[in-house]
Amino acid sequence: MGSIYLRRQKLWIKFRNAAGEIERRSTGYGIEQKPAARRLLKQIEASVEAQQSVAGPQPGPLTLAAWAKRWLDGREGRVRSLADERTRMRLHVLPALGDLALVDLRPRHIMALVEELTASGKLAPRSIRSVYAVLSTCLRDAVTYELIPSTPCVLRRGILPPAMDKDPAWRETAVFSRAEVIALVTSPELLLDRRMVYGLKALAGLRHGEAAGLRWLHYDRTQEPLGKLVVACSYTKRTKTNVTRAVPVHPVLAAMLAEWWAEGWQATFGRAPRHDDLIVPSRGLRMRNKKDAWEGLKHDLKQLGLRQRRGHDMRRTFISLARADGAHDGLLEIVTHGPRGNIVGLYTTPPWESLCREIGRLRIDVGTRLGTRDAEWRNTSEKSVTPPGIEPGLNY
Repeated sequence: MGSIYLRRQKLWIKFRNAAGEIERRSTGYGIEQKPAARRLLKQIEASVEAQQSVAGPQPGPLTLAAWAKRWLDGREGRVRSLADERTRMRLHVLPALGDLALVDLRPRHIMALVEELTASGKLAPRSIRSVYAVLSTCLRDAVTYELIPSTPCVLRRGILPPAMDKDPAWRETAVFSRAEVIALVTSPELLLDRRMVYGLKALAGLRHGEAAGLRWLHYDRTQEPLGKLVVACSYTKRTKTNVTRAVPVHPVLAAMLAEWWAEGWQATFGRAPRHDDLIVPSRGLRMRNKKDAWEGLKHDLKQLGLRQRRGHDMRRTFISLARADGAHDGLLEIVTHGPRGNIVGLYTTPPWESLCREIGRLRIDVGTRLGTRDAEWRNTSEKSVTPPGIEPGLNY
């Protein structure tokens, strides 16, 4: 139990910190403000008790770095963006604020961090906002655990930069042409399994995690008039929005999947596919790593003589081309993002035929170039499957 005493006309408090050591601190209050000093002491004692319950006795005050580590570890398996959160903390937050005691963090520290990141010019405004969002969530959870009485992430309007790209003109170029999509899914110069990944992204509008997590059991090829991909929580990944949605399979993608199931999968991985297998696994039959898939795409674009873009730009391309070909915006949104979160959206289930009709509007003419039954199959037991300069074993 702490105590309050008068020293030099100011009220001081004495308490045991998380390490069990006696600590004395000025409250800044005068003798007439004893109730406020008592409230402060109770807040500090509650924070110490919470620290000990979360992490046990500490050799000193709980720092932001120590709390951030425990906070991030606790999000393992629950948050899809955990790798990005760890990177933002490690590179941008902890070097500046990591050594500060959690209870000593103030809004001025947060403001100084944002201003420093903005002045450096190394991060896009949108990225700075993402860094702030991770820190804000971390400290808001610290309040929930009663480690601090309130969050210091209370910046006034105008401190954070506007949500825009470092190069405002870049986003307009983050799209593939129709001819480029056809090249990515048909070119015999590219590995067949990576062409299948590009087909799922550019012809079904899937995010990388959704394409990488799909298994054959999620594909209903008997559905009419188009087959159905059920994009939902798979064994190890969740959809970004945690919304299960049904995606009609474009006729070109259906043809690719049929040949991939019949012969391509076995030619690539050395055995026939099973229904619980991933549709496009890595060469180790695991989920494809996002970073390594990005390296593979860069290699393939260079191989085809195309300028560099991201894998996610194929999803943007799918939406853009489908809209250009006359697809209904509302129905297309249900296919790519699921129903809106409002009550009308949640109560709207359009007929399957309507969704198929909109996806069927997407004009992708591959002619006779789709065939996969040729010498382009490159089994890992016979040839190297990694691009020059990239070490074998990556999860392409």
